[in-house]
Amino acid sequence: MTSTPLLNAPSLPHAEPTQGATVEDLLHLLHDRNRALALENEQLLAQYEELENFINYKEAIIAWQQRLICLGGEHVKLLETVVRGQSAETLQPTKLPSQEVRPEFRPRGRRMLSEYQPESEDAAYSLYY
Repeated sequence: MTSTPLLNAPSLPHAEPTQGATVEDLLHLLHDRNRALALENEQLLAQYEELENFINYKEAIIAWQQRLICLGGEHVKLLETVVRGQSAETLQPTKLPSQEVRPEFRPRGRRMLSEYQPESEDAAYSLYY
């Protein structure tokens, strides 16, 4: 089994060692390459954070859109139920209320004096005072 690296580091053209390189030359070459890779890493990290924030934002928008779509679907179902109920009511004959008014809906105002028949003079007297 051979292991393959997940990410290949980009090779810099000026980082290739030459035939007659000394240890100091190789050391400078490694420092230069390290600086270049560190700079590239910082740039890639900044891009990664921007992309991650963008993806999180888009995922939040998608979640809200899906929720609104579900709520809209529920709203449409409720409206269809109401419309079906209203169309069923218009097709069925409606019963008209009877002429008799239920006692709880009768007006409770004062009677006219002419309607009142006192049982005694004391009762008639209490109407005026």
